[in-house]
Amino acid sequence: MAGPVAHLNLNTSSDLFDIDGYEERFDLATYGYRLGAGVDIGKINIGIEYEGNFSNFGEYINIGGSEFSFDDSQRRILLNIGFKLF
Repeated sequence: MAGPVAHLNLNTSSDLFDIDGYEERFDLATYGYRLGAGVDIGKINIGIEYEGNFSNFGEYINIGGSEFSFDDSQRRILLNIGFKLF
């Protein structure tokens, strides 16, 4: 799998339910990418992902007059383990 990833910073758990504030939150989001692979073994799923940023290409990209900021956080490797309930 591969695709973009967005990071939104929330101050409190109530920010999850602040519908009026979502547009402002998305304006502050930073973007990067994620690559990964996984395998299913019976009801267990094991996956590994690599998350990176586009900071080598600049600070943002302009699409349709809107600026989308690139994430400048450290790259990371994520390990996922899941269990299928149904």
